[in-house]
Amino acid sequence: MSPDHTGQTKRKENVMTKFSLNDGESLFMEGYTVYMMSAMNVYQGDAYLTSERFVYCKKSDLIFYLLLGPLFGHLVKGKSIVFQFSLTELKSIHEEKHGLGKIFILTLCNGNQYAIQFGTRREKWVNAIKQAIQNIEPNIKIKEIGERIEFMK
Repeated sequence: MSPDHTGQTKRKENVMTKFSLNDGESLFMEGYTVYMMSAMNVYQGDAYLTSERFVYCKKSDLIFYLLLGPLFGHLVKGKSIVFQFSLTELKSIHEEKHGLGKIFILTLCNGNQYAIQFGTRREKWVNAIKQAIQNIEPNIKIKEIGERIEFMK
């Protein structure tokens, strides 16, 4: 068990399989993001928003850090899944300041939280997530209060 960005203890995420689309699933958005599992455990990689789920894949540490470095690392896609969840499990999204930027905390119905830095495309990501959830659950109510978005089922 390790503390997450909020200081709460939760289970460690296990790197699983390679990312691929499921049958009947379509890709809505993908791009470079940073997953902040804890203050000392940060993954650089790619997020994938599909018609059914949100998937975070880390970049290969060896390739990213030793061979490509920060200038060319964005050209290599993250493929090893660190975590994924069904969009129907997403309860809320809220922003928090983190250094000079902002991170988005994705909170699931079971209480698990994932801190993601979307970079300059953050609004596009948030809007795409809202739209994807509405496609799955057309009657869902989306409540926005300040920098918090709640999905009311």
